[in-house]
Amino acid sequence: MENIFEELGVPKKYLKHTNKEGCFVALVHKLWLKSLVKYSKLAEFTERGRFESWPVNDDELGSSWTKIFVSVFKKRDVNVIPLPRIRTLVRDDPPLLFCQLMQYIHQTNYKNLWKEAYKKYNCKTEMNKETQINLVEYNDVLREIITRIYGCPIINVCDSRTSPEASKPFDVHLNILPAGCAVETLNAIFVLHVPFLEHNLKDCVTFSPAILNKCYAKSLFIIYQLLQTLKSMHDRSLTLGDISLSDIYLTEDMWIYIIPSIQSNIYVQEIAKTDAKRHIPDCRKNGHKFDLNLKCESCGMKTYDKVQVSNESLQELCQLWVEGQISNFTYISALNKLSGRKLGDPNCHHVFPWVTDFASRCGKNWRDLKKSKYRINKGDRQLDLTYDNPQSQVAHHVSDVLSSITYYVYMARRTPKSVLCKNVRTVWVPAEYPSSIQRMQEWTPDECIPEFFTDAGVFRSIHDDLEDLEVPGWCSGPEDFIEKHREALESVHVSERLHHWIDLTFGYKYVL
Repeated sequence: MENIFEELGVPKKYLKHTNKEGCFVALVHKLWLKSLVKYSKLAEFTERGRFESWPVNDDELGSSWTKIFVSVFKKRDVNVIPLPRIRTLVRDDPPLLFCQLMQYIHQTNYKNLWKEAYKKYNCKTEMNKETQINLVEYNDVLREIITRIYGCPIINVCDSRTSPEASKPFDVHLNILPAGCAVETLNAIFVLHVPFLEHNLKDCVTFSPAILNKCYAKSLFIIYQLLQTLKSMHDRSLTLGDISLSDIYLTEDMWIYIIPSIQSNIYVQEIAKTDAKRHIPDCRKNGHKFDLNLKCESCGMKTYDKVQVSNESLQELCQLWVEGQISNFTYISALNKLSGRKLGDPNCHHVFPWVTDFASRCGKNWRDLKKSKYRINKGDRQLDLTYDNPQSQVAHHVSDVLSSITYYVYMARRTPKSVLCKNVRTVWVPAEYPSSIQRMQEWTPDECIPEFFTDAGVFRSIHDDLEDLEVPGWCSGPEDFIEKHREALESVHVSERLHHWIDLTFGYKYVL
């Protein structure tokens, strides 16, 4: 089961099993958790400097780290019976007293027993009545159950176009262990529970039974909370399922938090011909498999490549690009890699061309790819001065197409303040960072980065006092911008002129 956490990016050593199958305790950095819960962004997992054993107390844990529960639900390729309709609730009714609640449970159980007996002993009369049930996909029902119970956003890390939204009709019950968010990957859905509680009801009964023995009201209070939770689940047309004392966590004031059994609410009607445990392909490891429409059959990502490259030589890559077999993005990425540049390294990050000033959706104002971005911004005179006036400095051309400072400015929305203050400005001034992608393209003398063609997350800020990077008014959001920006890069206009920029950046026109 720990292997599935590779999709979440959490190393095995930061996980611990619990008594409940599919439930783990994870040790995570608070910034990583904040990025998920607050900004719906799965950031790269932050590891501890020296991690030899799990912290025993809060002092060893530190102020930057926290423990959370993570429930893992593997996706399955089967059809299941759809969930019942949600009961219509009358909000004006006062809460039930204990005796009224017991009567409600008694009546409900009585009705259910009669229904089961009727189905069991009247099968002959029902055989001629074939009820058609429209089955639904297992994964859709799983998402619906998580939404009904926790009302939390489900972040789909495979499809950046999906915007997670919290469930409005459902609020998590006070006795259900809350979930900060849920993360959907290719093969599973992870539910992240916050806060973390150390002890459950089984620990109390086993090691400290005197807590409940001393006062009869404490046991009644726990039972009352269980019944209230059960009623809340029934109102959502769900059940707590097969839970045990280990699934009921306890605070010092006898308040309980329950982790329901989600699987108890899913009823498989018929299993697909393929094995139910079939593993959905991981495109990041095994590569994408594209259909005739050039969309991945697994994750739905669109490609502009007609063939997939692996270890081709520079000559082979150039020939594939000239023939239109690989996209501009793939070819530029290969050139960056062959030139020694590394993704994520501020000193030599991959560089891509700015192809438009974003004045319009159709790329109305194209960038002149025969000139470097520095020459476009500073002008011919400024660039010539650095070479023609050797009195004050050594004559030179500006060869740095992407400085480390510019890289940090580009990635400011996803970079901690401490790193920005160390590499950009010693004093944190949010207004000094460009507010929009248009302003950034206009301001910088450096080239673009691949993230502006692939990752909508770089537009969303992790800082409270730094707003998200604005996109042009002609697009609906960062995801729409990424799609149109990539289309501009792969357009006929850019493809016919891109060789000039390649010669300036990687080829014979590159001047040291």
